[in-house]
Amino acid sequence: MDAGWAALLGALIGGGAVVSSNLVLEWYRRKRDARSAAAIISGELFAMLELVAQRDYVKNFTAALGPLRQGQDVPFGKILIRNPMEDPWYERVIEKSSFLPPGTARNVALVAAQLQGVRIDVYRLGEGEFNSNPAAKLNIVNEALDLWNDTEANARKLIAELDRQAR
Repeated sequence: MDAGWAALLGALIGGGAVVSSNLVLEWYRRKRDARSAAAIISGELFAMLELVAQRDYVKNFTAALGPLRQGQDVPFGKILIRNPMEDPWYERVIEKSSFLPPGTARNVALVAAQLQGVRIDVYRLGEGEFNSNPAAKLNIVNEALDLWNDTEANARKLIAELDRQAR
């Protein structure tokens, strides 16, 4: 083999090694990013569920149903100090989910949207939007509790799925 062919072959082998190592490195980075995103989202969801449980929000909202059904107005304090529509949490979670497999990203979007819906209802109650209308307040509390039950069930399944992917 003459020197020209040897140099060309050497360049091809060297170039191939560089390309393959870059592909492996990129695969590793994507895998690491997906694991990190799964762990972060799982942790955020778990923390939200724990906070709701520790503060007995569901119990307190459920206790308000009886008086509301009787037409009594039940005051709700401000649980959320910031309007959820102005909170970047939803967009941040959706952005992080882009590192995850499509099915998992879809489940993240579902749970994030459900949580956003509950948060908006709670915010509106805390702002007193329904104070002059106990029947409307009863409807929004019922809807928020129903949505929360679905959200919690979906979030628990999603946390398990994300934890598996974070390993």
